[in-house]
Formats: sequence, C-alpha cells, structure tokens
Amino acid sequence: MLDSKQWFFKRNGKVFGPYSRARMQRFIENGTVYDTDLIRSEHSSWLSLENSDELITTDKTVSPPVTIPPRKTYKLNSARAPVTTRIELRQVGIYSALVLAACILLALLFSLDHSSKNGKQSISRIHQPSSTQNGDINPRAYAETVKVTSSDASDSISRPSSVTTTDIPLSYVDLNRKVKPSLVTIYSYVGDEIASGSGFIVDQQHIATNLHVVEDADKVLVKFQFNDEIIKADGLASHSRERDVAILRIPLNPTKVQPMGIATSIPSVGESVAAFGNPDGLEYSMYKGIVSAVRSGSQIFNNQSNTKWLQLDIRMGPGMSGGPLVNLSGQVVGMNTRGQQDSGRGDWIHFAISNQDIFSQIKQAQNTTRINTSFHTP
Repeated sequence: MLDSKQWFFKRNGKVFGPYSRARMQRFIENGTVYDTDLIRSEHSSWLSLENSDELITTDKTVSPPVTIPPRKTYKLNSARAPVTTRIELRQVGIYSALVLAACILLALLFSLDHSSKNGKQSISRIHQPSSTQNGDINPRAYAETVKVTSSDASDSISRPSSVTTTDIPLSYVDLNRKVKPSLVTIYSYVGDEIASGSGFIVDQQHIATNLHVVEDADKVLVKFQFNDEIIKADGLASHSRERDVAILRIPLNPTKVQPMGIATSIPSVGESVAAFGNPDGLEYSMYKGIVSAVRSGSQIFNNQSNTKWLQLDIRMGPGMSGGPLVNLSGQVVGMNTRGQQDSGRGDWIHFAISNQDIFSQIKQAQNTTRINTSFHTP
C-alpha cells in the first residue's frame, strides 16, 4: 500500500506536499489544484492533471519491493530464545512504551493549551469619546432589522457560490497576485466633485464597497484592475448604514470578472491578514498586519448594534475604504471601513466590518431584482 502522505503538486515551480491520496483527490475536486498544475506520487514522475487522474483513482503506483530479512532462529532444546535476548527485547519494549506514553502526554498538553487559547475572548468595553474624530466616515447609526445568528468567531455562516475551500496559506507575493484581479476603484460623482474609494468583486453582477463611498452620488463608475475597463454602476442592490456596506449592481458580465471568496468564519485574534485599497489615489496597494481584536458594534459605537468589527494594527489612509481585508488564503474576512482617533494620544485605530456582515448584504443583493438607481438612501 502507498504511504499516507505521498502526493505532491507543483505550481509555477513551487512544490506543495506531501498529502495523502484522499486529500489530494479532494484538492482536485474542489479546485485547489489548478488545471495547469503538475502532480505526482512519491514514486512517479510529474504528470499533468488530466494524465494523473487515473493514477490517483486507481492507485496503480507500486512501491519498491521490500526485502524482509529471515527470522533468526535459535538451536536450543527450549522453544524460547536465550535469556539475554529476552532481556534485550524486554528492555526495548519498556523503552517503546515510555516513548509512546510521553508522546500521548505531550499531545494531551498541547490540546489543552490550544483549546484554552481558542476559547471565548473576554474583551473589555471601550467607549468612543464624544469629541472623537472619525477617519473616512462619520457613521450614522439606525435600527435595522437584520438577523445575525453568529455570536462569536467560531460560528460558521452560509456562503455564496464564490466561496473557496483551499486551506493552503500563500506568500504575500502570491497573495497579491491572487487578489489583485478582483479589485476595483470606485469613482463617485457629486455635482462637480469626484471622490474615489475601493471595492471588490463578489459575483458576476455585484461589487462590494462602503456605503459612505457611494452614498448620495449622482453617478458611480467602477474601474476594474485586471483590464482597466470603466463601467457605470446600475445602482444599489442592498445597503446597510449600520454596517456601512453597499452592494452595487453592475451590468452582467459572466466571463471577465474574477469574484472573491468569502471566508466561512470570523478570523481569530492574532491572525495574519492583508488589506487592499487605494490610499490617496495610489491604486491597488497592499498592507499586511494582524487582527488585534474582534469587537461588537456596541463596543465601538456605544449602541446596541449586532455587527462584528475587526480591530487592526494596519494604518489605512483615505481611499482604502471599501477594499477587502483577506486572510493568507485570499478569502475575504472583512472590509476596510473606518478609523477612530484616540483623543488622548492622537493615535489612529482602524476597523474592518466582518465577513459575516458583508455576506448578509451580499445575500440580500442576490435575492432582489429591485435597485436604488439614485444612490440616495433614507
């Protein structure tokens, strides 16, 4: 039989693996392994995905023959081995048992430590001073009836069809290459003034951005990163002032756009993330950092909001609003939204609205045919 971890795949000269045959089969079925990748087992040469399919499913790879040495016999009247040999074997058995017990103990300690770190975080309440100045926006809170089923970062939520399942972390170089084709620049026209912001593609007919980027605009244009094409947005398919999220409806274009996947859970505190956007008009910039905290809207806005916000250690300038915050697999975990200035020290703290709140707005947009073409919201 083959070893449990013996399969590899190669992309752009970089080798990933080893993986078990079952896991490699899942990678092929869910699209983690691209059609252009090469694949091989431990004892085969590199093959294209088309030529390697039969190799995986039929398991025709044969391991090299193993020569089993003959059993040592003893010419004694007794059927038992010599006393010295029995003592040596007994010592080996004791040592093996001790090693196994130590491994089990270490695994148990690691499991307990990991469980305690991933437990529910106790976060102290922060209050926004009345004199606090906001970054990109001045949010206006209102009561919107939205059912939020997840109360902490461990709860999972449904995903749109654009969700990805890969769990392979990427380098920041590869992450930038993966995310960039899904980025857009938003141009909002209000009278003679033009303001710009960021956004990203969520499906063939919708763009996600912040509400404050497009609110009250007379016209909104969307510029795609991957081909520099500029199109006019049809209008607002859904929006939430509480979340500061707007989903724009664009003309259907099923062949060109490259949607982003939405992560299935809120990121953990300390998880590495990357923010994309257009600070001060510098298009498609990338910043890396970590999630400093996961907070509720009531902690930030002093109201009873059910929204989830990711506190970041990333400094983001004007123009980053609406851009995606992604994990190292390239899945959206948040949207760059607002900055809050510490009235004491003058430092800025930046926040991103969580993926669960973004998904709620995407789902509303996908389930409606009516849109607000004026971008004026109540």
